[in-house]
Amino acid sequence: MQIMEDISTPVIPKSPDERQKQHDLRIKDLEPWFRERVEELIQACRDRGVELFCYTGNRSIEHQSKNWWKNRNEEEVRATLKKLRDEKAFFIADCLEKTGEQNLPQKTNSLPGASWHQWKEAIDCVWIVNGEAEWSIEKEIDGVNGFYVYHQEAARLGLYPGVKHVKASEYNHIQVRDIGSAESVYSWEHIDKKMRKLWG
Repeated sequence: MQIMEDISTPVIPKSPDERQKQHDLRIKDLEPWFRERVEELIQACRDRGVELFCYTGNRSIEHQSKNWWKNRNEEEVRATLKKLRDEKAFFIADCLEKTGEQNLPQKTNSLPGASWHQWKEAIDCVWIVNGEAEWSIEKEIDGVNGFYVYHQEAARLGLYPGVKHVKASEYNHIQVRDIGSAESVYSWEHIDKKMRKLWG
């Protein structure tokens, strides 16, 4: 089984130094306490012979808006904007509306603000083998699968795999909360205030 890649297929730098540089850039703006856990997680995996590359940390509401918009019909967009405004999520609605139509395959059903990536509380990593991305959750090298180690160490640190809440193929995703999305626990008004604070 192959896991699902990120909303945009990540480009994996060939050079170990460049991979480290890009990895550091992707985690630097996470919530500080989460970033510390991520650094500990990556090091724990490295100590077990598994290299991971973080290709998504924060995902801005603009980025999430673009990926939600892809191939949406006009009726669905109007209904979504009305729902957000009715629930006082004006900042998110305005961001979504400004993004406009994206004539590309639909990539996500999560509205901006619903994903923990916008809360700076989630990462997506890929297992690196001989400098290349390895997406298999079945392949083993010396009896070890990198994603299995990734999940083991994340659990030890009190973090949660997205596979419990998102799609069964998303073994690349780790998050702070054992909750599928912000939408399942917060009102859109609350989410909107948080997004305005983080991204406004």
